[in-house]
Amino acid sequence: SDEECICQKGGIHTLRRAHVPYDAWLSPWSLNVEKLEETCRAMKGEHDFSCFIHKDDIDKHPSNTINLKNFILDYKMQEQDLDSMLSPTQMVHASFTVQAQGFRRWMIRYLVGFCVDIARGLVDSDVLPSVLSGNRQHAHLVNAAPACGLTLQHIQYHE
Repeated sequence: SDEECICQKGGIHTLRRAHVPYDAWLSPWSLNVEKLEETCRAMKGEHDFSCFIHKDDIDKHPSNTINLKNFILDYKMQEQDLDSMLSPTQMVHASFTVQAQGFRRWMIRYLVGFCVDIARGLVDSDVLPSVLSGNRQHAHLVNAAPACGLTLQHIQYHE
């Protein structure tokens, strides 16, 4: 159904069209941009990101506290006619820039997926403090965005 979280059943979230660039994920849902911005701002800083790490890797590190130096949302609104059967809808073309000293397996996918689920209204933003404190009670609310559309732009090594 349309109200499922991103990766619960697969299918529609992997929708690809010829005009969609290889480095874009076509999210077919309406997004609240203000919630998207608020969530990105709240995630910036030092938090326990245990809820945003692949389940097989949770215990591989002594600590999952990571300092997100930046979690920036850049977006533009655009009209898009996805299909001749549908009326034109307003699409959000969003780009996330995430900077940190290091990341865990699937962490970026979980961060973006969680932001999108909050922006869709599927997850209440009131759980954000609990999730960012590493409380595994709410880990089931964190879903991964599909890998398509997520691209590594830059790696910076410090001497």
